[in-house]
Amino acid sequence: MKPAANWIDALSSDRLLAEFSLWSADLANLASEMERVERFVDIYHIDVADGHFSPVLLYFPDLVAALRKHTPKPFHVHLMTTDDILLAQIEHFAEAGADLISIHAENQPIDEALALIERLGLAAGIVVQLHTPVAAVAPYLDRIRILTFLGTRIGVVKPERFWPHTRMRAESSWQPTAAFASIRFQGFGAQALRPSSWDRSPSTRTT
Repeated sequence: MKPAANWIDALSSDRLLAEFSLWSADLANLASEMERVERFVDIYHIDVADGHFSPVLLYFPDLVAALRKHTPKPFHVHLMTTDDILLAQIEHFAEAGADLISIHAENQPIDEALALIERLGLAAGIVVQLHTPVAAVAPYLDRIRILTFLGTRIGVVKPERFWPHTRMRAESSWQPTAAFASIRFQGFGAQALRPSSWDRSPSTRTT
């Protein structure tokens, strides 16, 4: 089961979108958990961590391929992997059924990775960690469909307190990326953090 080829352009543009993280599900009952929330979901978010770039291990291609059979909703795979395996992981998760693959701004082969994602016919995204300047993603905005800013450290067992400068980062991020509509914040309280100036940009995506 897969979404339509134009799924990302067909997303609602007049409300906040619901991107459900499968890391937050009952991991022993993923299929039933997806069935329980399916009617509320716009996108499923799948965190992939290699134990090196991120300190935990999360999700693998065969599991994603199994879950793909249970829903036509889009899968957003967030890769938290070291540079040496990044390109191979993109190919594995594309084959497993990803519809959107986000890599990290901190990964070194960004150009090559984005080119591979495009060549595989998928939407691309970039994720920005807490310590990375927002301006670092500016050269790539015309090559991605979703830009994600983290509100907590990656790979930390939940729950974790938001980074102390979360609000300031959310506010400041709007300035250098103002022309880019598809922005989302992971680990943020959407209503508490959305600047009032964003009311004019309904396509801003938050989680």
